[in-house]
Amino acid sequence: MDYFVHESSYVDDGAVIGAGTKIWHFSHVLSGATIGERCSFGQNVSVAGGTTIGNNVKVQNNVSIYEGTIIEDDVFLRPSCVLTNVTNPRSQVLRRALYEKDLAAARFVPSVPMPRWLRYYSWPLCLYRCRCSGC
Repeated sequence: MDYFVHESSYVDDGAVIGAGTKIWHFSHVLSGATIGERCSFGQNVSVAGGTTIGNNVKVQNNVSIYEGTIIEDDVFLRPSCVLTNVTNPRSQVLRRALYEKDLAAARFVPSVPMPRWLRYYSWPLCLYRCRCSGC
């Protein structure tokens, strides 16, 4: 095992985790998830099966990453964001047929000024097509 998992965290059989990745307190990586190299997962992170996470990704505390999400290389996910797989979520309704691929990718566009409200948040880059609670 060439990655670190804190003793309070769980990594299910069938999850693929790259070298140098660190998974900290109370996190859970489900079977079928694929995580790249040199990633860092903070406390209380949930990674569903059927997700793909690139290399050098930093996931802060209390982040939920649901089935079908694709996170590209070098992405930072701020604390408590949620990446969803349904555009209009409702409880108690089965809608697997409506699941969409969700892509979080590092994008920096120097010609577009950063919005004033964004300067007060903790992330250093924007997430493309992100449906997290902070966008």
